[in-house]
Amino acid sequence: MLWNVKQKSLHMNDYSNENEVDVELIPWEPQGLLRQVDRRHVALSRGFLRSRPERWVPNLTVFWLPIIDSVGAEIRVVEVKPVAAVPQLSGSGVMLALGGHHLVVTADGASKASFLDAFVPDVGQKAQGLLLEYLARRLVGSLALSWRGEGSNEVRVFGGIDIASHEYGGAVKVMFLVNGQQVSLWLLLSSSLVDELDRLWRLQLHSTHRLSAMPVTMSIEVAQLAVPPTALRDYLRTGQAVDLDIPMSDSVVLRFDDNSLISARICDVESRLGCEILSARTSGPTFPEGFERFSVVLGGITCEPTLLAEISQMGAMLETGIPLGDRVELWVNGNKEGRGVIRSYRGRFAVEVD
Repeated sequence: MLWNVKQKSLHMNDYSNENEVDVELIPWEPQGLLRQVDRRHVALSRGFLRSRPERWVPNLTVFWLPIIDSVGAEIRVVEVKPVAAVPQLSGSGVMLALGGHHLVVTADGASKASFLDAFVPDVGQKAQGLLLEYLARRLVGSLALSWRGEGSNEVRVFGGIDIASHEYGGAVKVMFLVNGQQVSLWLLLSSSLVDELDRLWRLQLHSTHRLSAMPVTMSIEVAQLAVPPTALRDYLRTGQAVDLDIPMSDSVVLRFDDNSLISARICDVESRLGCEILSARTSGPTFPEGFERFSVVLGGITCEPTLLAEISQMGAMLETGIPLGDRVELWVNGNKEGRGVIRSYRGRFAVEVD
């Protein structure tokens, strides 16, 4: 649909002025609508937060089979998940250093009780502390022996500490089923260890991907319309408004210069436009013959080959450097032809042409 904004008249897609009705365009304010994310989380989303820590310790369970079998416990790892937001845990943990970086092994009260009951049921209070420290030290030793990542596997144990007395840059949550009960073990990581694991995962990703030889251009596309060539002038006329005929949301398409696409959602990264990857990169659909491709674009960036590899991971994020706002570019068949402002009309996106 087309409207003449000054007269507030609605023009149907037959491009006549019949059946005109009044319309009201509402400003689109992304700062208050989009998910807010800080830059550190965005950076870690392509490395540490996408990492699979279990791949760096592939033989870890081998060192636990004898003791598990000896006590007749049934223990199975359900999930290993890196997180940026460290949970609010209290109590004690065992601090150690792995390759010069500090981490703390701990669990919540219910999980500790489940672990103790699996290994030594009805153990006394004093023995509980000794058993927990033994299990933590055994974990430390098995981490060192099974480490297959880059760098030193030297481990030092500092003993028990109060968790709240230290600051952490991230964590790894390890979820188990212990005799049918769900329990969680937490590895609280120093900022330097998070950065090191982030670096290792990126290096591994770059080495296993077929990197493109040259950077590529990527545009952030809100919508596209198939427009007859005879009507294109109306879509670019100053003062016109175009109903994009899609519900207002944070969904966009990342379009590359080879016409491949990635589905994404936009976010607010400290007042800059950010994108979270939702799908793998695929070939763009063939456009209908005899129509022009009219697209509304929030902006574009140049992607280096390493960044392309990193955003191949679903859940990865990037900060574009584009100021967050309602300004858009109007493209026809991949060429910039005008500018406009994003608006809302009856819960749908619209664009008002400059």
